[in-house]
Amino acid sequence: MKYDQDKVDEMTLALLYLVTTERKEGFGARAWKGFDWDTMNRLHEKGWISDPRSKALSIRMTDDGFKKSEQLFLKHFGQEMQTRRSANRSTATCIDEYIAEFPTETQKMLNEMRALIAASAPGTTEVISYAIPTFDLNGRHLVHFAGFKHHIGFYPTSSGIEAFKDELRPYKSAKGSVQFPLGPPLPADLIRRIVEFRVKENTEPGIPGASR
Repeated sequence: MKYDQDKVDEMTLALLYLVTTERKEGFGARAWKGFDWDTMNRLHEKGWISDPRSKALSIRMTDDGFKKSEQLFLKHFGQEMQTRRSANRSTATCIDEYIAEFPTETQKMLNEMRALIAASAPGTTEVISYAIPTFDLNGRHLVHFAGFKHHIGFYPTSSGIEAFKDELRPYKSAKGSVQFPLGPPLPADLIRRIVEFRVKENTEPGIPGASR
């Protein structure tokens, strides 16, 4: 059977995100290597993972490999991303246009989220990525946020969620995202500290991304 190797590689790299066991900025991440050998070898040749030819049960994902894995996982399996893509995917080209698409109450919270992130991460650049507002720092995605019918989605990557998991318990969250319901005030201090944590990860290589 013929198949598209690049697509297989992309999906395998996305699935490796599910089985990461350790994450450090500048180090990458460790993940279980229970996938097809030829595919894993190609991922190694592409620079995404360490050489899988070892006796260890895990491989090391490079820093860029982990970030790519996380992006691909959100692209293919993120429930909120899929919902927006299949329903009313935004065509906004800037954050102002994006926020203008929502009802007044949602706009207010989106603007508050935007201002919180900007104030907590000086020097960032606002862009649209995955059709949602994104803040970049040093050429890399720092955090994303998005509007939905009943909540605001905040995406500080898996390390940001893990580092503040105890304080995020009151909210519905996943590996790389958290939902803040519409109506109650945003937890401004918590959001600020999460963004500052991500800035530190971004600018100080070697800072653990999964602990604080």
